[in-house]
Amino acid sequence: MRSLNSTFPTQVSFINLRKTPIQLWWLNFEGKRVSYGVVQPYNRQEMNTYETHPWVIVDESSNQALGIWLPVSEKGLVLVF
Repeated sequence: MRSLNSTFPTQVSFINLRKTPIQLWWLNFEGKRVSYGVVQPYNRQEMNTYETHPWVIVDESSNQALGIWLPVSEKGLVLVF
């Protein structure tokens, strides 16, 4: 999985509802992870992004991937449990 283009801008809010921090990673045009920081428990991070730009959500304490989110044209809301 990788980003394909930067044609259509969109937004997403990642909301961490876990007891542990999560890391946000954008998958660049080569499919490599690029860190976009940590969201502390019960906090949110607003992100400007593009359709076709996948995001990987990782539990910081276990380094386990929790999911991949692919933006759509409407503003997105990602609740991480």
